[in-house]
Amino acid sequence: MGVSKAPCWPCELFYGGLNEIIEGTEFVIDEGHRKPYPGWMFSGIAELDQYVSKRVWEYMDELLQSVRHLERRDFVPPLLAIPMQPLLPSAALEHLSEVLTDR
Repeated sequence: MGVSKAPCWPCELFYGGLNEIIEGTEFVIDEGHRKPYPGWMFSGIAELDQYVSKRVWEYMDELLQSVRHLERRDFVPPLLAIPMQPLLPSAALEHLSEVLTDR
């Protein structure tokens, strides 16, 4: 079968399904771009549509399994080392230091 564009991912699955489901068929198509086409629709052939749907969901399951588990703390950036300014004037800090150390 000759086509002018690379087949989308569902089309690849569709022709792969035809080859598996219908004995004696061998559709050979170029490797596609592996992207879903938003206008793609199921064929209306129940067995073939189930084949495509099953492959899509298998891929989604594999994709979800491959994603690392992330926790909320993974998204919170660490605190940067920001120099802190004293809240009290230096004379008050010295007095507080003397009181606390009983000088």
